[in-house]
Amino acid sequence: MTATGPVGPNRPLHSTPQLPDNSVAALPNQGIDAIELPSATRNYLLHIEPFTRPFGQAAVDALIDAAPSPLRHVLDHGAGTGQVARLLHDRVPSAKVRCLDPNTDLLQAAPAGPLNDWSVVQAGTASDLAATDRFDGIISNIVLPFTADATTDMAQLRATLQTGCPMVAVTLGRAELVEPFFAYWDAFRSIDSTCWEPERYVHFRFGKTNLLEGVLMAAGFSTITVAEISATRELSAETAWEWLSSALPLGRGESYSAPSEELGALARTTFLARFRDKTSWTTQCLLAVATP
Repeated sequence: MTATGPVGPNRPLHSTPQLPDNSVAALPNQGIDAIELPSATRNYLLHIEPFTRPFGQAAVDALIDAAPSPLRHVLDHGAGTGQVARLLHDRVPSAKVRCLDPNTDLLQAAPAGPLNDWSVVQAGTASDLAATDRFDGIISNIVLPFTADATTDMAQLRATLQTGCPMVAVTLGRAELVEPFFAYWDAFRSIDSTCWEPERYVHFRFGKTNLLEGVLMAAGFSTITVAEISATRELSAETAWEWLSSALPLGRGESYSAPSEELGALARTTFLARFRDKTSWTTQCLLAVATP
């Protein structure tokens, strides 16, 4: 399968991943320059984590509220660099967290090692969880759209939940409600018709309540509630372009491809002309709380 993340396809998962005894334990305090990291991981920390953080925090809050008893063992599904795990640890220091992600580069920045005995890092997907694994809470933050078989993955996660315990899944909302992404991709589309319209991107695959509810029902969850949540980033148009062009893929024709220098420059000019005075960028997500 292809390793994925909150903003789109990444590199294939190695069949025999090797993870370090993670000395990135103090990463949030020391900063990303405190340790040598792959460029993709550094890019993720700089450009993806600030975007996903408010939704991760909302997911943590929702999980704590929905849990029928104090959380002891929690799964961070599609953990990436372990942002949700750290947010949960801040709220529930006694909980043990499993960080699960197929991207071994990102996991190099996840909490692990002796200084993080509350966390365990596992390279893989839901299918790599053991039949005996049991969690009393799961968080999947902006991961579901990028799974190869969402129903199967959600069913595999459901099978690891203790009776009556919740999973919280956050997905991006409809394309037009994710203002920065829509603006970026629409700028390319407006000058080159071979570029995808924003709605085509997999990011918005479960951006409607009925679609999110549907995949969770198909996976065997019996109680599902969905709420709309939103967050706003304060960025100038120039800063927003730098962030988006570093974080998002571009679809053209039948696949993703890097824009030519000329196309990128034209799209940037279009974007800045449209949003010269814009400083607030709002993203709406859907947050589902589901129990078996």
